[in-house]
Amino acid sequence: MSNANWYLVLAVDAAIFALSYYLAYHLRFENRLEFDSHFQTRFLPTVYWVVGMKIFIFSYFGLHRGMWRYTSLVDLINILKASLAGFMFCMLFMFMYLFPITEFSRSVLVIDMVITAGLVSLFRVAIRLSFSSRRGIAGKLSSLLPGAPGQADDGIPVAIYRADERGEMLLRSLLSDAKSHHLRPVGLVDDDPRHDGAYLHGLPVLGPTDSLPEITKRFGIVELLVASRVDAVEFETISRLCRELNIHMRVAPAFLDERRNRIDVGALRDARIEDLLSRDPVNVDYSTVETTFRGSKILITGAGGSIGAQLAMQIAEFSPATLILVDKSENYMHQLEVDICARFPELDIVYRILNITQGARMEKLFKTYRPDFVFHAAAHKHVPLMERDKEEVILNNIGGMKTVADLAASHGVKRFILISTDKAVNPNNAMGVTKRICELYMLHKNRVSDTDFLAVRFGNVLGSNGSVAPIFMKQIESRGPVTVTHPDMERFFMTIPEAVLLILQAVTIGAGGELHILSMGEQVKIRDLAEKMIRLAGFVPGKDIEIIYTGLRPGEKLSEELAGRGETVMDTSHAKIKKVKVEEMAWAGIDQEVEKWLRDCELEPERTYRLMADWVKNPTAPMVGGKVTELRRQKVER
Repeated sequence: MSNANWYLVLAVDAAIFALSYYLAYHLRFENRLEFDSHFQTRFLPTVYWVVGMKIFIFSYFGLHRGMWRYTSLVDLINILKASLAGFMFCMLFMFMYLFPITEFSRSVLVIDMVITAGLVSLFRVAIRLSFSSRRGIAGKLSSLLPGAPGQADDGIPVAIYRADERGEMLLRSLLSDAKSHHLRPVGLVDDDPRHDGAYLHGLPVLGPTDSLPEITKRFGIVELLVASRVDAVEFETISRLCRELNIHMRVAPAFLDERRNRIDVGALRDARIEDLLSRDPVNVDYSTVETTFRGSKILITGAGGSIGAQLAMQIAEFSPATLILVDKSENYMHQLEVDICARFPELDIVYRILNITQGARMEKLFKTYRPDFVFHAAAHKHVPLMERDKEEVILNNIGGMKTVADLAASHGVKRFILISTDKAVNPNNAMGVTKRICELYMLHKNRVSDTDFLAVRFGNVLGSNGSVAPIFMKQIESRGPVTVTHPDMERFFMTIPEAVLLILQAVTIGAGGELHILSMGEQVKIRDLAEKMIRLAGFVPGKDIEIIYTGLRPGEKLSEELAGRGETVMDTSHAKIKKVKVEEMAWAGIDQEVEKWLRDCELEPERTYRLMADWVKNPTAPMVGGKVTELRRQKVER
């Protein structure tokens, strides 16, 4: 083998074998004279033979081809087997070729076997723990939990793409719960030459990607499981190869559950467009999130929407005392109830068909259920549509937010979380202007109440209701054309589960009065997204399915931003969550302005919108005696 690590492990094992043999003599012959005599006449003439035979036997058991950063109980069992085999072969060799049975201490070989197994196991475990990314002793030790040493002969033959940490986690899940999924892993596919001929949990690395046709034919592979993060080009290559070979490809989600240190087989899904965006996996501190929400009463507005529904599903996993779900769409709420009841039948959930602008009904809801947390996800979001109905977007987005925020403050809610958007940054449309005003009103409310108010801002989510990806998919299913507004149009994208997990994490690390933005990576050209979706469906862009450009719609920008003028972006304790510092003058006096805008918009919506847009660009604070009104007092310390 050309891998330098293989030679290093072999050298360390040889040293361990020699040391074990030496220690066995020390333990057997405590008397100095006896030890010296046996050291000269027995140890020195045989140590080379013993070390050589152990190297051969351990290699036969595949213990020098393993990937020891993923050591598990399977490997430790194989070490015990190799140590026992080494004892038997050494004893036979000694008595058949070197010494009569009465002239050599058999207990030396027994002691040597025990020490060998112990030291080699400790060496392998040390390698595993040194590479482990788990936090804490319990987390690191949990990485040694097995796949089962054996597996059933039946089941669907599958291969795992890449023998890295995520591939190992998936393989461990497949082996430890073989009965529940009917999948039979036969090996791994990996392009890294260092893994050539290696074994992971007793299964071989079968070869690189370009050998997949031969591997499929030889082992009858039906599915290729991809748990690792791969870039867009690599993913497209794998996807195309699987289509040519008639192999079903399934993908593990990008986020990891650090509570279980594993990738659940049930989380595997078909390839989606988000797999082509090359986004890093999301790591979330689930224990902190669970501690925050367990046993709490949580209200979610806009619960029937894409983000609201995912918030409900994710929070339900953390055993809240009560989930209060509000949405004005009967159909969305019905579907959400069906989905949640199927997964969490015992959870206490309240469903309300309710418009958030209805103050009296909302107040009754707050009085009845007294929520601890409020996630405000309700909002109109479709930019071109809202450009044609300024009154509705002002009353719903700003009026509805004000109603819920004021009730949260007056009813002792611990924390209010506003779900915001990148369209609130330097906005040029009604939807963006209203969401920016919501952000600033949230900062104001944090100053004048005991409730912690914070906001989380992010870009587009793939697969949400009315978003571009489902539209493209329908157009592709109809064989096109796929419509893109402009060849240079670009947007930030992330998946719905990714966004929601980071929202929940932001709640645990954020303080009142903070505005967070989620790290979205680089902006993606909508044209490129369309081309990738066409190729993912097995077609050639421009040949099988045409892309046509329809022009920018009212209120649309060619690109978006995550931070605007007068905002300073700072790091937090989580790499994918940033904190934005907003100049205080940006929101001074906003409470009085909001009251006025809500009164005026019903009579003069267009004029009111223009005043709002101008105010967002150049905010001015109403002055009382030369000072900002006393409502902007410092928050009472709790």
